[in-house]
Amino acid sequence: MLRECLQKILSDASSGGQSIPLSNLKRLFRSKFHAELSETSLGYAKLSELLQDSRVSDLCDVKLQGHGYVMVPAKPKAKRNLISLADSLCMGEVVSYVPNPEAAPSTCSNLLQKRA
Repeated sequence: MLRECLQKILSDASSGGQSIPLSNLKRLFRSKFHAELSETSLGYAKLSELLQDSRVSDLCDVKLQGHGYVMVPAKPKAKRNLISLADSLCMGEVVSYVPNPEAAPSTCSNLLQKRA
């Protein structure tokens, strides 16, 4: 119910281009939805903490404006794409190389001799 109510309040406010002072949010819940909004009954000490919960943080952001905090519609998060270095190398078939355990000591000594 909280999500739906917040969405309605935010859509009403965003059509007018307004932010909602947190001090008015409980009054809006009472007047629009005939419901009490109690952050303490939901496990939060502050209303701002409730609005930053991961279950509603995609809907709204809490900002300091003037002398108080306001709720504004959340900006859409930028979608991130993963980049694979292997895809950009245009490698066809991956060949794995397992050195011969008997040849390993001579290979290592050859490398050490070349560097010295």
